[in-house]
Amino acid sequence: MGLRLVTDKEESFKAFEDFKENFSRGALVVKNLVGWQGGSGEFDVFVHKALPVWGVLLKKPPKSFNSPRFWLCFGAHLPAKKKMLSITVEINPPHEGVNKRLGDVLLKDDNGEVILAHTGKVGGGRKGIGAASFSQYWKAKTKIDLKSVVVPELGKEVIIMGHVKSQETIKKIAEFVRTVQDYKASWAGAD
Repeated sequence: MGLRLVTDKEESFKAFEDFKENFSRGALVVKNLVGWQGGSGEFDVFVHKALPVWGVLLKKPPKSFNSPRFWLCFGAHLPAKKKMLSITVEINPPHEGVNKRLGDVLLKDDNGEVILAHTGKVGGGRKGIGAASFSQYWKAKTKIDLKSVVVPELGKEVIIMGHVKSQETIKKIAEFVRTVQDYKASWAGAD
């Protein structure tokens, strides 16, 4: 399968709208406080209780981030159980061009379908948590059904979440969120 980076702004925004429509289908929408390192805010949260996974899907992040990218935040702790939701992982492709600092990309396959992908770049505020150790973790310790490919323009491997219009992608994102959550928990006693 040949893949190329989506770098065109119009194409990226169309892919975002397709993904948002897909992720919101069948989801419960609730207003909830979402927190991240250095801030918080109230957002519409799309909740898939059966998976379980929630997402905040915005065309751009809150002003404090000051970056031209989409803000796709996910977590596994459902809103009914916590007052403030903590983000487990973000998938934030750039609006346009190539941005090697971001952990995520949109790709287009040979059929013209857009795919959401993540570089494995995860944060957690602890020494040792990062893309290299996460890559080893998800490949060795989990049964997650995600494939990875090397994107030459980035010079790195990305984990394929799936086509932005596919319901299977939501299930894979839920698996990915749980895997990141377990990975971060495995570092809890590492200091």
